[in-house]
Amino acid sequence: MADEQKDLLGQLAKNDVTINKKAAEKMKEEILTASTSRWLGVGVHEVFIQAVELVQAKTGTMGMKFIVENDEGKGEVTMWLSEAALPYTIKNVSGLVVHSTDADKKDKARTFMANVVSAKELFDIAKDKLIQAQCWLSIRESRDGSTYTDKNGEQRPSLDRNLLSYEPKQTPTQTVAKATGGEVVVDEDILKNIPF
Repeated sequence: MADEQKDLLGQLAKNDVTINKKAAEKMKEEILTASTSRWLGVGVHEVFIQAVELVQAKTGTMGMKFIVENDEGKGEVTMWLSEAALPYTIKNVSGLVVHSTDADKKDKARTFMANVVSAKELFDIAKDKLIQAQCWLSIRESRDGSTYTDKNGEQRPSLDRNLLSYEPKQTPTQTVAKATGGEVVVDEDILKNIPF
């Protein structure tokens, strides 16, 4: 047995198999992103902010994209920086900053954030203070019932994503989806037979 192993090891050393550069790069990327390659689905998820990036909509509106993750997957939330949206974005980011501040400094953080009036200043604060901050990602179907067509041509419900400084109560739909580990699917024929 030992001689056989020695012989096989010699053959392997002589005829070593390697991966070409392109395949090796793809494999490396898949290995490094394996733990976070899954997107979080409908539900409320405790997450940690990994990055804050600037984005721009096709309309030209600037926004801040928060990239979050936990052991189950990742998610993204965009908060807009237009003149109309900025007060709401400042309020939301303020909640995250205050939540992630030590208890004895929360009042100072609240006062500091109440004086923020600039999108650039808000972005700088978010990048500086919120990386690895704990928060909650709430994902639910859009209230207006809007849909989109996915890359496979299937029509799916649009989702509302919110980043919160507190753990919200889950909607019944979110609770069921999280408990079953799947997406919310409604069979229209079943709904027709409900007697109320």
